[in-house]
Amino acid sequence: MPLTAVRAAVLATVHAVVPARIWSSIQAVFPATGAACLLLMISVLALFVTPVLGAEQTDATATEEPPDAYEVKFEGIDDDDLLDVMERISRLIALQKSPTASQAGLLRRVEEDRERFEAVLRSNAYYDNQMTTDIDQEAEPPVITFQIELGPQYKLQAYTINYDPPDPLLPQNLADIGLTIGMAARSAPITNAQNRLIRLLKEQGYPLAVVSNQEAIVDHADDSMRVTLDVDTGPFATFGPISFEGSDNVEDAYLHRLADWPVDAPYDQRVIDDLRRRLLETNLFDSVRIAPVNEVNSLGQVETAIVLVERKARSIGVGGSYSSDDEGFGAEASWEHRNLFGEQESLKFTIDLNQIRQEGSAEFRKPNYIELDQTLVLESGLVRQTTDAFDEVSVNSFGGLEREIDDLWTLGAGGSLEWSRIKDNEGRRTFLIGGVPVFAQLDESNDLLNPTKGYRIDIFSTPYLGTTSSESNIISFLKNEVQLRGYLSPFETDFITFAGRSRVGSIVGEATATLPANKRFYAGGGGSIRGYEYQSVGPLDANNDPLGGRSLFEISAEARFRISESFGVVPFIDGGNVYDQELPNLSEEIRWAAGIGARYFSAIGPIRFDLAFPINRRDIDNVFQFYISIGQAF
Repeated sequence: MPLTAVRAAVLATVHAVVPARIWSSIQAVFPATGAACLLLMISVLALFVTPVLGAEQTDATATEEPPDAYEVKFEGIDDDDLLDVMERISRLIALQKSPTASQAGLLRRVEEDRERFEAVLRSNAYYDNQMTTDIDQEAEPPVITFQIELGPQYKLQAYTINYDPPDPLLPQNLADIGLTIGMAARSAPITNAQNRLIRLLKEQGYPLAVVSNQEAIVDHADDSMRVTLDVDTGPFATFGPISFEGSDNVEDAYLHRLADWPVDAPYDQRVIDDLRRRLLETNLFDSVRIAPVNEVNSLGQVETAIVLVERKARSIGVGGSYSSDDEGFGAEASWEHRNLFGEQESLKFTIDLNQIRQEGSAEFRKPNYIELDQTLVLESGLVRQTTDAFDEVSVNSFGGLEREIDDLWTLGAGGSLEWSRIKDNEGRRTFLIGGVPVFAQLDESNDLLNPTKGYRIDIFSTPYLGTTSSESNIISFLKNEVQLRGYLSPFETDFITFAGRSRVGSIVGEATATLPANKRFYAGGGGSIRGYEYQSVGPLDANNDPLGGRSLFEISAEARFRISESFGVVPFIDGGNVYDQELPNLSEEIRWAAGIGARYFSAIGPIRFDLAFPINRRDIDNVFQFYISIGQAF
């Protein structure tokens, strides 16, 4: 259907539903283009809200829920967690809306629940509990009452571990397996203790350790339990040879290098688990299976076999975005090969286009370069950009190393070279600039695309030295930037996530007018301060075109409500400014914007719809801005 026909249909629907007086007010506040965008936003939101809210309304009106056939009560239990478990396993409660055909059927349900409840009470160390049941047939509906006297909760009085063969150096500390003498003798921690003990033995050189017998004696005289565990440790073993199966396109020598296998070191299950994790993180394999250990060879070694199922090495990616500011429609396409030469080398070509910026880039990455956890990165790109601030054509390249220090920190450094031809308020100038980018990144968040807990810190610093076609000839400056992002979900269900972001930048060494326009700081737009046009926040010239600045301050906060599995709502506020000074001058007015967004949680990540309104807007600012893209705002 043509866009004009869609718009006409939407307008007709609005005129039919919205009173003329209200619609006139909307048109008075928003310009024609803005009203159309607002209608588009409402329509898009309706596509996702209607299935969520409408389905519930339809279900409620279409079928009336049948009444309960009976009521179930518990008396004598003050422990909410214990009561919750009993309610969840109750067959009576599960079938509460399904009446039995006879009284005998109801009694069978009661007896089945008695057995379930007895098992739960014993597993929670209530071995002297007394349970009676009563069915009040006179009530409407009938009431089934379980009267429970818990009695004393038995305590763990002793836990003895007998090793075969005996060895006083083997684990005996109960705290290491989650037990303390005097704790409640619940079955779950006692069962988990033997699993933890076997795990400890497998971390200390005993891959064939098993529990041969467990004896638990309940003493009703003193309300206690004594546990004796017999453990067959099997022989002490060291690591032997390792082999890989199923890796047709990955070099065997690279897999052995990645494994960094400690032959003749004492067997340790943690080494096996770490290797499996590293192999999966290469994204080269769909599955990694470690063959189980069945024997120790004549040399006292365990031979390890890794069975791999390779993943397709090539992939194509596409993405899109829209914002009502100067960026307009955007599209991205990429092609990637993740195993170019058989050692996890990746080559990725990307084309990123929108109405003001067009970029083509290539990136080559070689993981575990020279040393493990160290990556060689080579990048090059061609950029054409036409904004209110400047026009740019540039060619850039970068080469450097990234190193993972641990599970949280990544450090990197390298060299960059860029040729650019830029037209701005200072005229048309050509720059040739070299830089030494250095960065540090800390990521303690729980998800890459949709984090709900943790935080991220990004620190960038680049000294630049270059030449320019202007009179100054030689320029040198230092650009620094720090960004902090945090995520907090106060509830277990992640129903709401509070997200915050702060970004600070500074350039020292040159005046703003001397700096290449594409190296200055700008603010405003979908990835910055929503509600303001792209790059429009900060110093402006006489024509209200952005000049950019030498320092930047931005801050954002969101409350991400997850209404259902597929849909979320996000109120947010953004603020910030760009300054001509080397450091942000927070005494100057901060530009604030607020808005509301919708999130559709798809298989490829959250799809974002944001509508933002500048709070302290200037005459040049529109009443609102509208953004669609993939991924959270930060």
